[in-house]
Amino acid sequence: MVAEVNAGSPPLILKDSKIIDWLIKLPKQFTLEESKTLWRELDLFQEVFDAFFSLLLRKKVVIDAPSVKGEEWSAFGWQEAHAFHEATRDYPFLDMGKPSGFVDDESRMEDFKSASLPPPIYQKFDAKIKYPLEKVESFTGLDELIENSFEKGKTTLKHFSVLFDLCFGERKKVDFGIQGHFLQKAIPSGGARHTTEVFFVYFNNAAMENGIYHYNVEENSLDQLKKGNYFEEFFDATLDLFTKYTKRPFGLVIFTCLHERAMWRYRDSRSWRAPMIDIGHAMMILRTVSQKLGFDYYSYQKFKDKEVSELLELDNIRQTPLYVTTLV
Repeated sequence: MVAEVNAGSPPLILKDSKIIDWLIKLPKQFTLEESKTLWRELDLFQEVFDAFFSLLLRKKVVIDAPSVKGEEWSAFGWQEAHAFHEATRDYPFLDMGKPSGFVDDESRMEDFKSASLPPPIYQKFDAKIKYPLEKVESFTGLDELIENSFEKGKTTLKHFSVLFDLCFGERKKVDFGIQGHFLQKAIPSGGARHTTEVFFVYFNNAAMENGIYHYNVEENSLDQLKKGNYFEEFFDATLDLFTKYTKRPFGLVIFTCLHERAMWRYRDSRSWRAPMIDIGHAMMILRTVSQKLGFDYYSYQKFKDKEVSELLELDNIRQTPLYVTTLV
């Protein structure tokens, strides 16, 4: 357990469970003698009480102060801790190792759904042009398909079919009961939320028209959002990414996160991990399939967030670009 008032100072790490019990059992306000009595009742190390209590005072975990009327969190400088507790304390974890956990989870989902429906499992934009992609059923026989079907040195829409469908495409839908149906893809995702959406900027004008595209999962297509060559704009927005190879990249894949998909189910700040796991799997499968297709690539999390969002015309609070990858 970590006792921390703000993230700007080193945390106090508590390893002994009895100390945690003592802190939890302390009333909102107490005297030094009352806390000492409780310490003795829990049979804690008597000789270190004074030193430990002094440490708590220095760390401002406890405050030596008279009764304060109004909002104690603000009065004592605990605003950051208050924000954390407000975000997490009303979201207790369920023990999914017991049958009762699933019953409680179902009840919780009913409450969530009665307030608002889950976000859509598909994202769609008004597209100027659509390039339908072929469905690639599995990785089985992929090496043979690439060997026999692709002309060396030439990139076609069939390459993009393999790349986008295998990496990000729908495999089937999963029934989550009261919550509805969600997507299963080639990559795992926390609760089948699949928060990652990808965009593709094409510079080569060979396999298809230059422009900014969104990979439409529902229709398995590359949907053109903007026509034109945006090489210079993304060259600037991605810092030195385009110079990692001497050869000019023919495309840029942008990984974005639709946070609401995970937030609807996981209403806890710690659940930020789920979208990171999702996007990590998406990144690694892109690298694996790119290698098989003969593409070089370079991935970065370092770019100008605002400029990339503006080029994609996204609200970067709701849908944040998190990674970019060149294809060379």
